[in-house]
Amino acid sequence: LYAPIVLRRALTGSSELFDWRRAMVDGGVDRRDVTISQLSGPGGTVVVAWRLVRAWPARWSGPSFHADATGVAQEEIELRFDDLIWLDDPAEAAGG
Repeated sequence: LYAPIVLRRALTGSSELFDWRRAMVDGGVDRRDVTISQLSGPGGTVVVAWRLVRAWPARWSGPSFHADATGVAQEEIELRFDDLIWLDDPAEAAGG
């Protein structure tokens, strides 16, 4: 069994990650293959990628709101999964 993976990103107008978790909380079963790509830098090329097989969101959290905060609001999702595949060809990360 693999340890869960926690991903963080700047909060956007998309509720896709929240909705995925909400569906699971409501009793749905929605497992997905998720690809994580490491880029060479901002806007760069994929240098390594991994695929989480049959992943599901175990936890989602949104930003903490503080009146004096100056940072970027972030969301966080914890993914659990059945298997992990190291993609030898980074082009696989883009579906190529």
